[in-house]
Amino acid sequence: MHGCRWAKNEQAMGGLYEMELASMSVGSKPIKLGLRKHAILDSGTNVLLVPTPIFDAVKEAFLGMCQAGAKLKGVCGVPKGTKSLLEGGCFSVSPAEAAAFPSLSLGITPSGLTMPPSSYLRAGDPACASAAPGAVSLGVRDTGPTGFFIIGDTTMENYCEAPPVSPSAVAFFFLLKRSARDGFGVPDVAFDRKNARIGWAKRTDACGSV
Repeated sequence: MHGCRWAKNEQAMGGLYEMELASMSVGSKPIKLGLRKHAILDSGTNVLLVPTPIFDAVKEAFLGMCQAGAKLKGVCGVPKGTKSLLEGGCFSVSPAEAAAFPSLSLGITPSGLTMPPSSYLRAGDPACASAAPGAVSLGVRDTGPTGFFIIGDTTMENYCEAPPVSPSAVAFFFLLKRSARDGFGVPDVAFDRKNARIGWAKRTDACGSV
């Protein structure tokens, strides 16, 4: 399958989909990973889960953008006494306001997997039930000082499964456009069981073999 990039499944025999995590960045800002060198893929997790040291570094990167003049609604200039997005608060964010937020990059493959703002500014959080309709929360959560790093469906929803080239091999392809009528939904994790690796493909305008 042309354009497919593979990442080794480090826990092929342990029932987990766990891959080496070489890097992470918020926009152009690298995030120090410390001792956390692996990430688990779990399609049943609906946010990005990271240990406290990484979460704190992510917060620092967002606040650094504020200091540099960025206008990130719910992060920059939040009134005292109001929870920011980084503190679990909920805000109504327009598409234009969301576009000011950086993408997150996860170094699972050499070119990284990208989470655009639409993937981590999440509507529908029960914690936002009392907020304005359509209010979003931050889909990046703290798992504690020694917690796991778990990549959930907020990253994987940007992909869809391609038809397998063999019974043991399945790859993901980027969705260039997503809408309710696409009918794709959130894919399950898929990987090459025979060779204990997970495949990711370059962005295409449709799902299918290339």
